[in-house]
Amino acid sequence: MIGRTISHYKIGDKLGEGGMGVVYKAEDTKLGRAVALKFLPPHTLVGEEDRERFVREARAAAALDHPSICTTYEIDEAEGRTFIAMAFVDGESLEERITQSGPLESKEAVGIATQVAEGLGEAHAKGIVHRDIKSANIMLSVRGQAKITDFGLAKLAGASKLTKTATIMGTVAYMSPEQALGEDVDERTDIWSLGVVLYEMLTGKLPFMAKNDAAMLHKIIYDEPGQATGVNPYVPPGLSVVVARSMAKDRGERYQSMAEFLHDIRNFQTLQPLEGARATATREIDPQDPEFSLKKISDENPGAYRRAERRVKAKLRFNRHLKVSIFINATLIGINLLTSPGVLWFIYPFLVSAVFIGMHAFKVFVLPDSDFSRERLMEKELSKEITRRR
Repeated sequence: MIGRTISHYKIGDKLGEGGMGVVYKAEDTKLGRAVALKFLPPHTLVGEEDRERFVREARAAAALDHPSICTTYEIDEAEGRTFIAMAFVDGESLEERITQSGPLESKEAVGIATQVAEGLGEAHAKGIVHRDIKSANIMLSVRGQAKITDFGLAKLAGASKLTKTATIMGTVAYMSPEQALGEDVDERTDIWSLGVVLYEMLTGKLPFMAKNDAAMLHKIIYDEPGQATGVNPYVPPGLSVVVARSMAKDRGERYQSMAEFLHDIRNFQTLQPLEGARATATREIDPQDPEFSLKKISDENPGAYRRAERRVKAKLRFNRHLKVSIFINATLIGINLLTSPGVLWFIYPFLVSAVFIGMHAFKVFVLPDSDFSRERLMEKELSKEITRRR
């Protein structure tokens, strides 16, 4: 591809490659300027509907005019390959900056996050949700200007692929919980992803780490990220609050717009840790306290209640499966004892299993009203949820 001329673009160096295509630096021979050409892989546009949607989204992205958004010049097709012509940014990606230099200074991180939020706010105002905000999609020019790339492309992936095959598209580590679940998303998914990027800038690490995508998705949906100050003690507490609110599991507890995010990040010095609903409790809840009730917590902090309820349902489901497993194993042991009473060497492993099963049986059947009752589990999980550090 290097050295060839496609349409009126002379292909130069390869700048990068990812799941959504290959990017080359090129020269626009008509206007004599440097551009970035992104060639989409053949499987991206599998039908006419996909192609029409992609063109529509590319046109919408091209209509965005903001210093923090990488300008889209055109979409075209040559030799059977669809490509996007974008402004060439002389600099490096934010991902490269963090990889090479580690955590950024708070002032620089705030400046970059502010620029990105301003650009996303412009896009949201025109009904465009990026859906794939990540450090690799944020370019930093040599003059210090942050520019968001791949507008329209991520929305194509979310709209067409999810609609047809329910496949989760995007970069897993930066996905919001609703995106990980394959639900409909809005601008608040970009707010979550920007929170992840801010966490990454401040700590040099991602908030969730796992060995594979499935484990990562589970953590995003069910686990709480640690505070940025817990990883990097030099992070101002106010910035840790901004990160925590941006990454609230319940999108109703998240910033509802980029305007809200920008207000807080510009005034992070005035924010106090564990503010508002996130400071509902700083001690473990005592279920005997007359002030405590499941209904009260549900009304005051519905997000915490829903998260606790999800974990309780999972534990009760495991409890049911355990009961079935105990019954089946006990039946098999009984059958072996009756049919082969003299074969101790054969029975011995089952006897060992019986001891293990007996311990679980005691916990499941003898103590159902304490450790395994739904109400008691809800009390425990709510206590953990509301007192959890954010």
